[in-house]
Amino acid sequence: MEWQPITIQIDKEKANKAPDKRFTEGLSASPELLHQNFLSDLGHLQEIHDIHQTTMENQFAPVEANFDRIAGVLSTASMLDKFDGEYNDEQLSFPLHGCELSGVKLSAAELDENSIVKLSITGRDGDEFEQAFSLPNGSRLATATWAGGELHLSLNRLS
Repeated sequence: MEWQPITIQIDKEKANKAPDKRFTEGLSASPELLHQNFLSDLGHLQEIHDIHQTTMENQFAPVEANFDRIAGVLSTASMLDKFDGEYNDEQLSFPLHGCELSGVKLSAAELDENSIVKLSITGRDGDEFEQAFSLPNGSRLATATWAGGELHLSLNRLS
């Protein structure tokens, strides 16, 4: 089969009367223009979005605030696993060999009747590490001691 070229004639009467086509029709329509055209017809969406955002903020702000407070708080078992620590006789021990006592800081807080401890470490090279973890249920931090590169946290049991 052999293809033969066809000459296209110009209709001089209709040549100057091209219909107005929107930019969303034909081969010149791009996905960006189609999307822009779609959104321009939906003016009420911004109002719906704003109402939805306000409702979500009002209803879930306390939940999000709680997540922010407890984010990053490990359980005692996870913290012990992370640092190869030990728990025995009402004492937590964390080997922090390579750290100096001057770079180790502890702070404590209460969160929903649970004791939370935050361990902050600054290494010799200036690197910083911070991790919060919960103490075992029903216990509070009594004392913290440093011995031979290890941090020992003595706990008091609450009755």
